[in-house]
Amino acid sequence: MRAKLLGIGLGMAVVLWSAAWAQGPLTSSQVERFVRSYEELKPVFDAMEGEGSPEEESPAALAAQWGKAVMRDAKAQAVLAKNGLDAASWADLASRVMSTYMVLKMSEGGDSPLVQLRQSLAELEKDTSIPASMKPEMVANLRQSIAQYETMEKNVSDQDKAAVRPLLPRLDAVLEWTDQ
Repeated sequence: MRAKLLGIGLGMAVVLWSAAWAQGPLTSSQVERFVRSYEELKPVFDAMEGEGSPEEESPAALAAQWGKAVMRDAKAQAVLAKNGLDAASWADLASRVMSTYMVLKMSEGGDSPLVQLRQSLAELEKDTSIPASMKPEMVANLRQSIAQYETMEKNVSDQDKAAVRPLLPRLDAVLEWTDQ
């Protein structure tokens, strides 16, 4: 699951960000409503795993997929309504919370993810064991991941981090995060 979440984090799309971040920083109340809703909706999302992942692995794309699932399920819509949300507002909130969560989780344990990514890029560029036909694509993909993570990190405010940080243990549990 960690690899999947890291992939989602590194594949960050800016699709929902501009509107979501224009609304101001996340509040602890918003994050709590997201977590409560997600805890109740988890069986719906678990059932979606058979449908495959979104083409683009990012919190925004995943949140959009979740929003579509909620639109097809009357019980899911009732869960959101109970928490003061609808499918559109929940998808925006999910994107913001998941992006912030990813930045916090990827920054745990020392080195910045950007330091690690740049180090991996330098090692990849020097690696002579990789076939020349494969290396340009691999380098391009890693450079894109670096750029996307820089954008994600830049768009997550200190206020958003402060709102999400107290709920990290609950998010870890519901998202089944493992440090492996």
